[in-house]
Amino acid sequence: MIGYARRNAAHVTVVSGDSDFKSACEYYSELLYFPSLAAITEGLLAPDHRIDEVRNVLGPEIYKLLNQIRDDFLGLWFFPEDNPKGEVKDVQSDDVELIDLNVISLGDQECTIAFEVDVSYSALVSYEDPNSMIGDRENFLVSRREGMVHDWTEMSSIAKLRFDPPWKSIKEVAALRFDCDEVYVVEKPPIQNRPS
Repeated sequence: MIGYARRNAAHVTVVSGDSDFKSACEYYSELLYFPSLAAITEGLLAPDHRIDEVRNVLGPEIYKLLNQIRDDFLGLWFFPEDNPKGEVKDVQSDDVELIDLNVISLGDQECTIAFEVDVSYSALVSYEDPNSMIGDRENFLVSRREGMVHDWTEMSSIAKLRFDPPWKSIKEVAALRFDCDEVYVVEKPPIQNRPS
């Protein structure tokens, strides 16, 4: 990359979440670092004064987006990572944190934002523990893992916000989309009903 940039007297845009690429871009002036494609898009839109207005509204009204994230998160599919045939019930979103929020498009009284979101949650998880199988081919016992767990997941997301009056207040979160619709619960519940 740096060789190409120097040979052609050009700047090269690097898009990566890798800290090594970020460090390289800080060292070489020919490399321009962006953590995501959304960040590049915001950079291209930067001269538009509405981006500042959107960010000013988001400060005091971010709870509208956070509430929508909490609600929509509960509508995803949840599976235990160790045994996807198990059950995950009673999911509650505990905390939501937005990371790297960027305005990626602007319309008339609406905008689209892209961001990473960390959601911590609790859930009742239940599944047969395949590692606890004892016995022979015809007669065997398997322990069950079951209980409340606390876990978290990170997802990429986009949301469309509508404003009323224009750029002064968030009227609604018109659309919210996560990059996936399945969450695999990594945290293991305790073993219950251990065979004797």
